[in-house]
Amino acid sequence: YCIMRGSDNVLGSFPSGDVDILVPKGMKTLRKINRILERLQIQFGYIIYAKGNHANVSRNFYLSTIVNGDVYTINLEFFNEIFVYQYNKFKSKKFNYLDTEMIIKTKVKNKSIYTCNRNYELIFGVVDSLFNNKSKNFSWLNSEIQKIGKIKSFRVIALKTFGYAATEELASV
Repeated sequence: YCIMRGSDNVLGSFPSGDVDILVPKGMKTLRKINRILERLQIQFGYIIYAKGNHANVSRNFYLSTIVNGDVYTINLEFFNEIFVYQYNKFKSKKFNYLDTEMIIKTKVKNKSIYTCNRNYELIFGVVDSLFNNKSKNFSWLNSEIQKIGKIKSFRVIALKTFGYAATEELASV
């Protein structure tokens, strides 16, 4: 597995948004995660108060616990494909834009958890922010692209994901 973004906020806190966790492809993996979380809830003092499926590629688990009398919730989203949807009036199209196996293969250890490497995190952030119009992320993206936008390993992934014109535009930021 690897966490796709915001891994620094996961340990020792309750992130305000969801925690995106990429896992190997296959329904067996998602079913196994479900069984593990259900089995461990008593031992670790949380309850799964809701869970949801997103087609056959994602499972959301909303876990709640009480700390010092206050209820805290975290949303863990396990997914095995990274995609975006193009919505239209009649039919939505799904586009898979990153290679799950390559991201997991190139993961890095951050403290005691695994996260995707910085290149993939940035590509993921660019697509998520632009496609979903998350303008609050634009200044962070601009800063990160200025730091690594010209690095060859980033450009290779960007070329494969965005194509030449968009990659050159990103690198010129």
